[in-house]
Amino acid sequence: MTDEDHGQRNRTYEHLLTLWTCGVRDYHSMLSDYLTANSIFVAVLGLLVSRESLHVPIIILTVLLSVFGLLLCLQMAIILGRFSGQNALWEWQLRGIEQSPEWPHQLLLTSLYRLHKTRE
Repeated sequence: MTDEDHGQRNRTYEHLLTLWTCGVRDYHSMLSDYLTANSIFVAVLGLLVSRESLHVPIIILTVLLSVFGLLLCLQMAIILGRFSGQNALWEWQLRGIEQSPEWPHQLLLTSLYRLHKTRE
């Protein structure tokens, strides 16, 4: 393997590592945002339902907020599933680069994968 091939492999690894770390950060940020939004949503619904007098406008508002909450949960599942799949692909590609016999650097993702499997 030539020096140019090593340089290209290193650049590819660095780009994939950047994508993976940004993807993990975005996944956790999105998960935190949605959990916060859902907590607020549930609290508002709890306040609306706990009112003693249920008038038609409050019933309509409760139904609308319930539908909005269900759509938000569906959207969360789709987006988080996409992020999870994307991150898994980048991790798999990074581990593939690390497994090549010519890889001179530390096996960061391979070690992380082994640690994760050991804990399971």
